[in-house]
Amino acid sequence: MSMGNESGGLICRGIEIEGPIGEQKLWIAVLLQAVEDLQSNRLRAKHAAEEFLLEDKNDFETVCSAAGIDANAFRARLSRAYIKRQPALLAA
Repeated sequence: MSMGNESGGLICRGIEIEGPIGEQKLWIAVLLQAVEDLQSNRLRAKHAAEEFLLEDKNDFETVCSAAGIDANAFRARLSRAYIKRQPALLAA
């Protein structure tokens, strides 16, 4: 059973709630997938994740904003963690 209103408010399906919270979770999942891809051995996915997470400006900031995450702080932490991993990746 679905419940909602025509003004774009929350839509309920059983105990699931879709709306602003669901959208935020979606964008968090997008960021998590990009971080997983950054750590993967799949070269295309890794390259796309590097570009998105470490170089892209507009899309990255838009996704972070939609996820409720500070883009600058998140990128700074990602960059530090990624740089620390690089020597281990080169040695492998």
